[in-house]
Amino acid sequence: MSLNAIGSGNSVAMYWDFENLHAGVLEARYGEGIYAKPDNRFKPQEPLVDIQALAELAASFGPVAINRAYGNWQYFGRYRDALLQNAVELIQLSRQVHLQKTVQISSCALMPRRTLAGLITLIR
Repeated sequence: MSLNAIGSGNSVAMYWDFENLHAGVLEARYGEGIYAKPDNRFKPQEPLVDIQALAELAASFGPVAINRAYGNWQYFGRYRDALLQNAVELIQLSRQVHLQKTVQISSCALMPRRTLAGLITLIR
């Protein structure tokens, strides 16, 4: 069964948890726990996520109705152009929300990362 057959007649909503998405790709490339170190997290991040590939994957399920990326764009600003070219609305997280996520990520450091495809939410 093709992806188009699965998503026929459905709209897709993408809610990008950008810090966790980037962390998963970074840790897959360089090893578990690398992103959790403060000297790695709180600085501008190199673009590692293939935005175009994820946008195309989401579109293969149906028309993308909602496409929002949540993150602290102070650190993920290097992704800005690629995200905007794929019609992704950038939502800035406040410093307080960012600090709360720090605790969540630290507490989940031993859990295996989700696959990128698992980050796509379908609305049926």
